[in-house]
Amino acid sequence: MRPEPPEWLIELIVGASKKAQRSFLFYVGFLAYCLLSVISISDRQIGLSSTVNLPPLNVDVPLVGFFIATPLLLVLIFVYLQICILRFKRLTAYLDTQYSSAEKWRFLPWIIKAVKVPGTELPDRFLKMITALFLWASLPISLILIALRFIKRHDSFWSYVVGSIPILGTIIVIWFWRIFSSFIRSKSLVRTVFRSGVVTFLVAAQLFLLLFLIPWANDGLSVSVLENIRDRIRPFFCVNLSNQILIEELAAEYEGRFWGDFKKKRLEGAILNHAILKRANLEGASLRDARMDFTVAVQANIRYSYMKGAYLSYADFQGADMSGANLVSIYGRNARFSEANFWNADMRGGRLEYSDFQAADLTLADLSGARLWDTNFRNARLFHANLLGAELVRADFSKADLKKAVLRGADLWGANLLGAMNLDVEQLSEAKTLYNAKLDPKLMKEIEKKYPHLLEKQPY
Repeated sequence: MRPEPPEWLIELIVGASKKAQRSFLFYVGFLAYCLLSVISISDRQIGLSSTVNLPPLNVDVPLVGFFIATPLLLVLIFVYLQICILRFKRLTAYLDTQYSSAEKWRFLPWIIKAVKVPGTELPDRFLKMITALFLWASLPISLILIALRFIKRHDSFWSYVVGSIPILGTIIVIWFWRIFSSFIRSKSLVRTVFRSGVVTFLVAAQLFLLLFLIPWANDGLSVSVLENIRDRIRPFFCVNLSNQILIEELAAEYEGRFWGDFKKKRLEGAILNHAILKRANLEGASLRDARMDFTVAVQANIRYSYMKGAYLSYADFQGADMSGANLVSIYGRNARFSEANFWNADMRGGRLEYSDFQAADLTLADLSGARLWDTNFRNARLFHANLLGAELVRADFSKADLKKAVLRGADLWGANLLGAMNLDVEQLSEAKTLYNAKLDPKLMKEIEKKYPHLLEKQPY
């Protein structure tokens, strides 16, 4: 018959039990605080700010540092909790093997049952299941959620750093999981299969995050595979800044001063519908595939920005400087660009029907293949503009400067070219059609004489 356990061993086990309980409660509390803090961070802070305010401490910390330090601290606290529970497990295992039956001892609090007590099998099993979820599943799942929230930042380097922390957490969980499995006397096939399935799911989710979701979000969700549903899931991967005033008007205006500095910000796929960006500085910003319908960006500095595939319907960019911007395949039905500067802008393949370019500067702009039906180019400057293959149906070029503009293959059906400056027959001869176009009498006579086929109705 084995001897009774000594008092010093009982005291060690009781102390380890209380320490494990305190560590567990601290871990759960910190986990809840982390998740609530992450959820409370607004899209505006993620997309435009460099700091974040921690509630309820009211302390500003670097945003990137917060998204790195928070999950790492969570991992460290988890490791400390597992060490405390592991110490208790080893002490109770020593008690069970070296001394007499310990059924009368109730060492652990509610988080883990160390000994079996008759009549408590069903409640203990349910409690053990809940505890196991907190101990093993909460860490990797929480780390994945934090990484998913940071994806909206679209920071190529730090997104991968934050996205790699869940892998570290999962490795640590598996390592402790294997250690604790050694304390289980009876091996269950169902339990083994379940654990393997959970591990496989977590690893697959993390690889999917790193290899697909991060690059997809950084690209503005531009992959056409999910074209039909990407607008529905866009708020989960891109910042939503719609209906927000994103600038602060200065008390005193100075020439060249802007009301909001968003220079080189990563706003791929951002939702900016109805946003106010008047006189904002977006120079070099990445706005690929952004939604900017009804956006007000009057006199904004958008030089050298990357706006490929952006939506600008009914947006107001009056007087904006968009020189050198990448505007390939933009969609801007009924957009207003009057007096805007598009010097050397790349606007290939854009769809800008019914838009207003009155008095805009389109010098050296590339509008090849663009669809510009019913567009207003009155008094616009199109010096050396490339309109190769552009659809200019019913476009208005009255008093526009078309000096050396390339009109090869341009569809000028019903276009108004009355009063257009620096326009010659050689330019018009390269057009696809001039059917129903309005020309100055002198140009019309030359076209009728040399290129009458351009005035005939073209089959479509």
